[in-house]
Amino acid sequence: MTLVLEEFFGRAVGFEREQALVTAASSVPSRIEIFNVPTLSAVPLSDGQADFAFCCTVLQHMMDESTRDTLAEMRRVVGSGFILLIETSHPGFLDGKYGEGIFTKGRSVGEYEIMLAPWCSDFVRPRHIGSTSGEVWGSLMMFRSPDMMRGEMSDDANWTSDELSRSYVR
Repeated sequence: MTLVLEEFFGRAVGFEREQALVTAASSVPSRIEIFNVPTLSAVPLSDGQADFAFCCTVLQHMMDESTRDTLAEMRRVVGSGFILLIETSHPGFLDGKYGEGIFTKGRSVGEYEIMLAPWCSDFVRPRHIGSTSGEVWGSLMMFRSPDMMRGEMSDDANWTSDELSRSYVR
């Protein structure tokens, strides 16, 4: 997913805890720099160095304390910008489960709002598995720093219920 960011930003960097994934990413033609880090709660960026931070199905495999620490780090490096989370918020995963050696704990959108406060939730929409017509397993959540103005899509009442009913191409 990080490779998609290359299309939208002049510079995109990624941070990964697993060296094997860093190695695999280096074989893909890209300008993105991906760094191996021991933890996502301390990445080698200065305060406010990034405009945008993105996390896709990572926090759902972390315990609460690590999740809070990682979100705090994302707020630190973004400063005045945006954070996009794509995570499991499905009620069936809110208790935390181990399966085949993998821990999964979904968190409700409200839990993420509390953990990211004072940042503001700009929009939330369903996260589908497989395609936009597939089963809903979680949420895509966009948060903005409190000193940023509210985004245009924030006022769109249909965004959280049926993203297929409208076109967002401008």
